[in-house]
Amino acid sequence: MCTITKDMKHFKSNELEYFNTSTEKWYDLGDGTTKIRVKPRETQLDLQIEVARKTSINIVTCGDCGSTLLHRQADETITCPDCGFSSEPCDFPDLNY
Repeated sequence: MCTITKDMKHFKSNELEYFNTSTEKWYDLGDGTTKIRVKPRETQLDLQIEVARKTSINIVTCGDCGSTLLHRQADETITCPDCGFSSEPCDFPDLNY
């Protein structure tokens, strides 16, 4: 895996997209034909927020047993399907916060 340094930032090869065309926003790898551009990394939190926004469904953990479960944001009471614990949403913290 190669590491590229640009403006004091280090990027590993799995964080980059490779292209064989040129553009001003891309960085030359040095061989004269291959250019790269930095691809922003999506975190699990980014994806969880996207799911919540698009579906109004939260990914949470049970405040009693710790299991991961889904619930609608409008739910006033949540029941864990694994242990049966039932309470309000404040007892079921979001998975990645």
